[in-house]
Amino acid sequence: MVLQKAIRAAAPSVADALEADKSLRSPVPLSERQARGKDFFSRIYQQHTDRILQSMNASSGGDLGEFAVNCIYGDLVAETSILDAKETGMLEFVACIALMAAPQAKGHMYGAHNLGNTGSEIKAAVASVRVLANDLGAHWSDEGMDFFTKADKW
Repeated sequence: MVLQKAIRAAAPSVADALEADKSLRSPVPLSERQARGKDFFSRIYQQHTDRILQSMNASSGGDLGEFAVNCIYGDLVAETSILDAKETGMLEFVACIALMAAPQAKGHMYGAHNLGNTGSEIKAAVASVRVLANDLGAHWSDEGMDFFTKADKW
């Protein structure tokens, strides 16, 4: 509500466009969401898929893994009508490094690579986050993210 009011005050034409916008996603039946979510999740995490889902489920009574596969991956991430899988993998990685979420960034760096991003593209994404954070005056550090060097070999 606050964001909507701020946009309305600062840029009424943008607010009008956003309010008139229709979702590009079509409703996806649960069975399809489960299948495409598990497929996309598996493409990212490859041989680690089952272990990661088991870990997520163990800490949430089974809810987190199901939510991730069905909702996050099946409904949103696997939707490739605008961004393809490679671009989506890079976006996930960039979001994680921008948030300085090292364990998630590591997994998504490998995921971005598994989806076709090169080492050069991954290193460019890290460099872009550094520059953007610096330009915005944000405190960003890659401390604990020494795994970035793996991209040098890709």
